[in-house]
Amino acid sequence: MTVEEPTSVVVIDASHDFRWIVRRVLQRKGGFDVVGDADDAVAGLEEVRLLQPDVVLLNVDDPRTEPGDVVREMRLSCPHATVIATLSLSRGAVHDAVLAAGGAGVVRKDITLQHTFDQLWSVLATCAATQPALDLHPR
Repeated sequence: MTVEEPTSVVVIDASHDFRWIVRRVLQRKGGFDVVGDADDAVAGLEEVRLLQPDVVLLNVDDPRTEPGDVVREMRLSCPHATVIATLSLSRGAVHDAVLAAGGAGVVRKDITLQHTFDQLWSVLATCAATQPALDLHPR
């Protein structure tokens, strides 16, 4: 009998409350283990390098950074990770930059929490369907 390892996640967001909510929702959903979190991209990059998670949930709202550059750095630091960007306001240029840099998708967090998590599950399901080697389905 084999026990499947949970999908490891690092959450990077300036909002402590949002990080806490993500951790709780993923724990309740099951199959996920939030192994680290950070409040900005610099600290988050260190977490990603150290922990090598399966998924990085990365807020790209920080005006001090370019979303595409941050996603690219995350992908270089952990090539197997699925990087999913979150943002507060839908901006087409950000979406395009994230995808061009190797991000798996963009999740808006400015509508409702239910909508945010519905988008997250959708991106994870798409990743699992298009990358069979990755087991990203919540268990």
